[in-house]
Amino acid sequence: MNKQEFLKLLRKQLNVLKETEIDDIIQEYSLHIDEEIASGKDEEVAVKNFGDIKSLAEEILDAYQVKTKKPKKIIAKAIKMFSLFDEELLDIVNSLPRGIGFSHKFSLFTLYVMIWGIMITAMVFLFETTGWILGVLGSLGTFINVIFILFGSVMMVYIALRVITHVWRRRK
Repeated sequence: MNKQEFLKLLRKQLNVLKETEIDDIIQEYSLHIDEEIASGKDEEVAVKNFGDIKSLAEEILDAYQVKTKKPKKIIAKAIKMFSLFDEELLDIVNSLPRGIGFSHKFSLFTLYVMIWGIMITAMVFLFETTGWILGVLGSLGTFINVIFILFGSVMMVYIALRVITHVWRRRK
């Protein structure tokens, strides 16, 4: 990896900091790489001496007392799993041959909707159970339950939009 690629990736990893702070850090690392090159090292070797960019960025963020994005990674994984599940279901419906009858298409599409219905029912059950358990915590439990319910509502709206969009595409 050359100097420009390294600095570009480092800038991307530090995007939670203020732009002026990022510019200062990038300038510092750029000067350090230039010094290494001036002392006779190859550009790629000078960059490689910093190690893994993600680890370096975490160290820098820790120095700025910025928490790393570990909670967001969990959310990102959950969203990715949700999207993969949704795409898999849509692939089943989309894989239907064009010549099959309406009743067969409708049956398979109903199966798609039913699977999402089961998922929604499971989410509602989870939210209600969590709300009952968190009721012991008082207002904090209520707040957490409201967040869960809002999340579930957003997911239900998303599912409804996906179903409507799919039906719309099939009618074109």
